[in-house]
Amino acid sequence: MAESHDATVHQASDLSLRGIGAGVAVIVAGIAIAVCVPWIIVALSNTPDFAPNDAAMPKIAAPVQETVPERDMAAFRAEKMRRLESSGIDPRTGRAHIPIEQAMRLLVERSKGGPR
Repeated sequence: MAESHDATVHQASDLSLRGIGAGVAVIVAGIAIAVCVPWIIVALSNTPDFAPNDAAMPKIAAPVQETVPERDMAAFRAEKMRRLESSGIDPRTGRAHIPIEQAMRLLVERSKGGPR
């Protein structure tokens, strides 16, 4: 049997040189705009041509260094412990406070249903 071999026909190219040219033109125009617009803005600004580009750094105060942080921390902890172990009325807020040991004892008694 004789098989017939049809010649493969390829479709003609759909590429358009006009379309490629338009794409290249759009890209070139975008680059030109991206370069020219900032240049025009700088040219129209009121800065001198040879202005120095070294703005003064803002003066920021250095942090205060603790000379003896161990003593400061010890004084802080001592003041907090004195507050936890004392009773009285806070002069700033007017609120009463009791020693921590007494407060814990009261909480235990209340949780057991003891006297209030």
